[in-house]
Amino acid sequence: MMKYATPLICLLVMNWLLLPGALAQEENSPPVIESIEWYRYVDQDGLPGGATGGAVSFSPGTGTAYEADQFSVLITITDADWVTTDDTENDDGIFIRMLSQWVPFENYLVPEPPPIGSASEDWFPAEDGFGPNTVLNGRPALLLELLILVPTFEGKSQARLRGLSVPVSDVAYGLRSVVNWDVRWRLRFQVTNDNSDDAAIVQRSQYLYAIEHPAAGPSNPGPFADAGSDQSVVVGSTVKLDASRTFDAYNAGFNPDLTDVIEKDELSFSWEWISGPAYVEPVQTYPGNPEATVKLTVASDATSGTLIPYVFRVLVADNVNPLPTTDTVQITVYTEMPPNEAPKALITGPDSAVYVGDTVTLSGAASYDPEGSDIEYRWIQTDELGNSLTENDLDRFFQPISGVYTDEITWQATKAGTYYFRLIVNDGDLEGDDEFVVFIEEAAVSQVSGTFVRLSEDEAAKQTEQTETQDVGTDDSTATLTTLLPVCGGSLVPLMAVPVALFLMRRRGM
Repeated sequence: MMKYATPLICLLVMNWLLLPGALAQEENSPPVIESIEWYRYVDQDGLPGGATGGAVSFSPGTGTAYEADQFSVLITITDADWVTTDDTENDDGIFIRMLSQWVPFENYLVPEPPPIGSASEDWFPAEDGFGPNTVLNGRPALLLELLILVPTFEGKSQARLRGLSVPVSDVAYGLRSVVNWDVRWRLRFQVTNDNSDDAAIVQRSQYLYAIEHPAAGPSNPGPFADAGSDQSVVVGSTVKLDASRTFDAYNAGFNPDLTDVIEKDELSFSWEWISGPAYVEPVQTYPGNPEATVKLTVASDATSGTLIPYVFRVLVADNVNPLPTTDTVQITVYTEMPPNEAPKALITGPDSAVYVGDTVTLSGAASYDPEGSDIEYRWIQTDELGNSLTENDLDRFFQPISGVYTDEITWQATKAGTYYFRLIVNDGDLEGDDEFVVFIEEAAVSQVSGTFVRLSEDEAAKQTEQTETQDVGTDDSTATLTTLLPVCGGSLVPLMAVPVALFLMRRRGM
């Protein structure tokens, strides 16, 4: 059972500590956990997380483990009924188990880890108890090794990052006074002579503290720098450079401006002039501000026949990755602003009828602005004259599933009819719009199966022709029965037979 001799030898050398407890035991008393010794496996550099360099002593109460750490836990157990290691028939067998309980720090965001490896609700061994395997100070004892693997978990504890203190009551209970861990477990080592439910159990508890291993955590990608949209201004303008749309994937999932977050990257921005008719130094208030201003007093150069714009670059650093990410923006400066053309709205959608219950997608991605400015989108449902629908009509007919302010909209067709949509695009000054019509049809009813199915035009015409043929030369009741039976199934036959039987009984005087 022992995999490493060094921890066992160290424990045997100190076995004199075990004698007082062993002598104090009485006959027929339960077993006693005399000591629990921890040894951490390390690599050849002496760092945690490897078993190639040996094992070093570890105290779970004061030391801090990493994810994926491996430990050898040596448990020494004695029993007053054990006499010698040779006469095993008279020795009481014992059962041992280790339980693992996650102990969160209340009221703060903490990761929830898996249980400690090797922990189990089952007794070990589950069937037959076992007795002493060594002699310490002339008394039989059981020396058991448990191999413990610290599991990996996601995230760091907000309480640790903020340096919070634990309640005084917890400190009195034996816990640490400062939250310098990400997760903690309470390990309960239990031993008994009888593994039944009402047996006497001897227990010793210890706390194991762990933090996220730097090598085991998720990678921190660099931010996606966004220098903003290209601009056109008149000479002499003071222009704002804005990189606030920069995206940092590591900060995804929470607002990076909040103070109460698990962890976030602190981004820094640096603006610089790259090229243009004249050198202009961007002015920033502080490095964390994504905005800067430039005053452009020289118009863009057109000596080559085309306007040569100013080019500015933003460098975004997350203070984690060694190199910043960059993006550029172009600013064209006119002596006199050219006329602004309205943006063009273009809608694409289904080119044929769809059916009730279908999902309909309309796209305005083909819309554009002649000057290349950013455009905003707004979808509206109208009537056939282009007027906006009332709120009641929208509730009944228009059920968007996604985005009325994006370049694409998805909605649910809930009722047959003709529907009219308008897309309005805006470049911040002028608007453009486009219209689109969607035809919604009811699903045809199959008279063969009685279920709603979609039929082709030929099949629908053929079904209509068959129905009209059935109606010729019959009275209303027969025609109704002929039409209902294929649709509703043979279950109508017994119901229709009841009034017929009653009629015959009445005729016969029964």
